[in-house]
Amino acid sequence: MKKVICFMMISLLFFTGCQPQPSEKVLSYQTNYEITGDEKEKLLENMSESIYDSIDRTNAMAKEMVVDAIYKEGKDITVPEGRYQISGQLSGNVYIRDENGGLLLHELIAPPPLGIETITVDLNGSHIIHVNSFEQVFITPVETKVSTDLSTGIWEVGKDIKEGTYVVTGDDLGYLQIFEKGQSPHIYEVIGGDSGTKIDVLLKKGQKLKITGTTQLHFGLKQ
Repeated sequence: MKKVICFMMISLLFFTGCQPQPSEKVLSYQTNYEITGDEKEKLLENMSESIYDSIDRTNAMAKEMVVDAIYKEGKDITVPEGRYQISGQLSGNVYIRDENGGLLLHELIAPPPLGIETITVDLNGSHIIHVNSFEQVFITPVETKVSTDLSTGIWEVGKDIKEGTYVVTGDDLGYLQIFEKGQSPHIYEVIGGDSGTKIDVLLKKGQKLKITGTTQLHFGLKQ
């Protein structure tokens, strides 16, 4: 009997020791839904360095624009420096690039759940907004307000949301990207719904948050 028990224990130890260990990529996702590796690099491909820029939020030079007669090939638009909200009539794509062609943001604007309704973003005056397939596009200056509910776009910690430790949830499927100059960005997949993800993040003043693919993320201050 003792021989049988010893054999079973040795077999169990051998079996356990031979199990493949989860990779760092898998562990990061299992722990906090953080995306790493090739998928992360693809999401950051050709990312504009202007993500790190801070602009004058007084909107002293900003102006409202309505752009129409947009055909399939699209139009390129530039606006004075300011913080803007971009929306459109019917549906279409919005690409925001810097003067060197780096991509700051791309979203499909369409009635939910096909797309998102608005984009909120800082524009430095040299950004190029390319729009296509809309009947009209509306570009409207917006004031800065501190909130814990952030929609699609780019936000700055300390201006749009207070620094702190938060639990992040979402309404649907999207991404939260956190940028800090000199550091590797963090990218989290956010899944909405009753059984959706809950992500822990530490936000520090000056960090930039890029929210894509989802209409809104909710930041609950962690006690």
